Amino acid sequence: MQTKPTLLRTTLLIIVFGALQPTFPNGYVSSLISATYCSPCLENIPESDSSQNNSRQSEELPITINLKYVHETVGNFSGGERTGHVDMDNVQLFSYLDMEQILGVPSTRIFIHPFFHSGLSANAMFGTLQGVSNIETQKILSFMDLWVEKKFLNDDASLLFGLFDLNSEFDAKNSSALFVTPSQGIGSEFGMSGSNGPSIYPHPSLALRLSLKASERITVRTAVLDGKPDCDGRFVAININKNDGLLFVSQISSALSNDLSNVAGVGGWLYTARHPKMVADDPDCEDELLYGDKGAYVFFDSPELKQYTNEVKLGMCARIGFAQSGFSHVDAYGTVGLSLQNLISENETIGVALATGGIAREYQRMEHLDGFEMVCEATYAKSILPWLRVQPTLVYVVNPSSAPGLPNAFGGSLRIIVER
Repeated sequence: MQTKPTLLRTTLLIIVFGALQPTFPNGYVSSLISATYCSPCLENIPESDSSQNNSRQSEELPITINLKYVHETVGNFSGGERTGHVDMDNVQLFSYLDMEQILGVPSTRIFIHPFFHSGLSANAMFGTLQGVSNIETQKILSFMDLWVEKKFLNDDASLLFGLFDLNSEFDAKNSSALFVTPSQGIGSEFGMSGSNGPSIYPHPSLALRLSLKASERITVRTAVLDGKPDCDGRFVAININKNDGLLFVSQISSALSNDLSNVAGVGGWLYTARHPKMVADDPDCEDELLYGDKGAYVFFDSPELKQYTNEVKLGMCARIGFAQSGFSHVDAYGTVGLSLQNLISENETIGVALATGGIAREYQRMEHLDGFEMVCEATYAKSILPWLRVQPTLVYVVNPSSAPGLPNAFGGSLRIIVER
């Protein structure tokens, strides 16, 4: 655990970012609108075709760039696999290129999103299925997004192609961007599906996505993706294999208020390839390849469900999802999260969330597991400076990995987030 070098590196980066504060013209390095890149959540990817803020930025500037650095220290205080702490560092670059201004190609833009991550595994201490940190992965330098998007029908429709994080638009809830546990991002039954998960952090796949604004409030999205994202550690990992099949995802969402902030939606997904499935009546047949790896979900998202004063606002998000039993450990999943902005002082948010993953009965029988795992989170985020935020979090895990005899885990984390 190289705590002192890590803290020194973090301090130096904060100083460098602070020094850069006055060097850029206003708007030249612009922040992207916050949305739910929670798979695991890094909260700065906007929806590709519905962000009014980013559309305005693209009209003003040919290139917009946002740089984000996250340092996180995660500790397990009791229970789980073992106690201890680890440090992680994550750097991301978000860059939009307005091709109409650069090359004269109308209503077209390119999104480039490379990232670098290093650090040890926090989940190895807690022993959970769902994880405790949404930035955790192996040491890697790669792209999370690398796509081109073309808008048409007066910008009511768009077509996107390239490496694409589906959780930036599908199964995404703006209110959950506050939370740091992966279970508050994409549903566990969806995130653990397929041969290597769907196209989410840290391994995206090639995708073709169509989005249509059916009315002022209703948006329809559908996407076709490579059925098995590559994870061999290459900078750009694209390997098309017909045996991997395809992943189809569709979602309909509707704004429930005139300001379009309250949203409800329903979505579904289906893999075309055969995947290993355990059979409840024959637990020894764990390698049987079958079709039918699919699922569906519903969600509600309200960043401002209730406003108590001009500054104090209550937000809420909720989601329920189900998957075909036997293809992965989790076949049912539910979550709810509440957030309160500016309760004590300005530029702060308090949040509590709970997520429960139901274990498929095939895996319960085969691996002698309990029926569920629950992850509870309480977090507090405070902006110290316009470009600096700190976020302490407490996490309690009930039935880690649903393994009998593994004690409930209690831990916490501290994030330092620098954005320019």
